[in-house]
Amino acid sequence: MRQRLLMTGIVLSGLLLGCAAPTGLILSRSPLPAVHAWEELLARHPLAPGENIRVTPLERTEAQSLSLVQIRQREDPHVHARHDLTVVVLRGTGTLSVGNAAFYGLKPGDTVFIPRGTPHHFVNEGEEPAAALVLFAPAFDGKDTVPLPLSQ
Repeated sequence: MRQRLLMTGIVLSGLLLGCAAPTGLILSRSPLPAVHAWEELLARHPLAPGENIRVTPLERTEAQSLSLVQIRQREDPHVHARHDLTVVVLRGTGTLSVGNAAFYGLKPGDTVFIPRGTPHHFVNEGEEPAAALVLFAPAFDGKDTVPLPLSQ
């Protein structure tokens, strides 16, 4: 499982390093392989009752970090000033607003790139918590989240 997650991070990093993607580029829309592996990961790291957002670090190098992010309802608009991120939806559906664009109906297998400095937030539209693998480059320090007014 750890090797599979690390390989996902390496593949996503290769995509990021190989191209200059525009804001909010959907890199792919395809079904995820080995769904049982993601379900096992989610079962080991469930959201607590009443918990809206949970970030579970999975892998980390100096260049990147990979986290499991779960959202029960929504996250507030924010920006990461020093980190690019790539989001791979594992479970659920929702809308991801990135800059001035909104990606409606995101579903498992969808992958979105968010460049550093770009305002974004996710709204869960399903009954169950949404979950995604999020690759930060460079490695996320837990401090680079700048809240924005709700009108963003």
